[in-house]
Amino acid sequence: MINTQGDITEIHKPDTEHKRKEKQVENRFICKTVFKKLLCIMVVFLCGFLLPACQMVEGNLTVEDGPNGVVVDRDLNVIFITPLNNHPIWLDAKYGAEAKGRELGVTVTWSGPEIIDIEKQVEIMYDAIEQEYDAIIMYPVDPPAFEEVMRAARDAGIPVVAVCGDSDPALRDSYVGTDVVRFGQEAAELIGEKSGGQANLAILCTNYEIINQVHEYEAFEAVIKEKYPGIKIVAREADDTDTLKAIEKTIEILEEYPEVDFFWSMEGAGGPGIVRVLKERGLNEEIPVLATDSMTDMLDYIEAGDAWGSLAQNFYKLGMISVENAVNHIYGNEVEDVTDSGFVFITQENVQSFRETAEGWY
Repeated sequence: MINTQGDITEIHKPDTEHKRKEKQVENRFICKTVFKKLLCIMVVFLCGFLLPACQMVEGNLTVEDGPNGVVVDRDLNVIFITPLNNHPIWLDAKYGAEAKGRELGVTVTWSGPEIIDIEKQVEIMYDAIEQEYDAIIMYPVDPPAFEEVMRAARDAGIPVVAVCGDSDPALRDSYVGTDVVRFGQEAAELIGEKSGGQANLAILCTNYEIINQVHEYEAFEAVIKEKYPGIKIVAREADDTDTLKAIEKTIEILEEYPEVDFFWSMEGAGGPGIVRVLKERGLNEEIPVLATDSMTDMLDYIEAGDAWGSLAQNFYKLGMISVENAVNHIYGNEVEDVTDSGFVFITQENVQSFRETAEGWY
């Protein structure tokens, strides 16, 4: 578990208790799988007789039965396992998932730890398997730590949609999230152009193992080395997606590396913390900040001219598409293997229009 009040202690990985639970799940679903196979045989047999009067409407979750077009509803329950239960950006995903659930008539359960805690996420996912949810949406923060529970879901016949950071395609049914390679490349291009190719850059990230940020950083670094060799990455620190810790790290960086003249926050909570420190020191006009996501405080800073800009990921769209994918997987419909949920660069020039039209995200 990552402690947001202090330094990173450790990220707990699933222990032997989870292995025991996985075995229980496996045994429990042997009978379930056999039952499903027998049920499928019966359905195929019956459809041979009833096909003229039976129509499956693909993708809209209804079955018309008989000449009167009676709609037979099927109760579906999908769980969205978030890494940060009440983080404003992840709540955007929650609202999107719930909106799509209402549209499709699907019950969406939102569950997850208050701080990034892999062990807790894995525990929730095992519970979801035991409770026989129809589909699971989850963020595999550290993919190897989720392999066993994702295998358990696969063996139980429960579709899994990975979001935000991808995992082994063999263990999930589809992926929805930002194209992290393109995101990292865009950040590099923006900083390169803004700085004229010369900068002493400090970076804040959640931690050094978050899978999407690992890939973003690799893509960012590749562009910097190839196109902007004059940009030096002076410091890279972890803030646990905690604004207070981002403030502490920013102060430490400025004191240890006074040559820093550019900041990039790879996660949503860091940007507002950086700008707050720079404003207090009268440096916000001298040191540009590229933030991530559309945190309200960050948008306020951008609109007031106190910060340069932010690359905002569309978490609302992520939530909507992940539920839609989950339902399509349940019905056996074709689904794109990878879906880019997109992002937009927000500056003072477009922040007001973003705020006015962001309802399109919601």
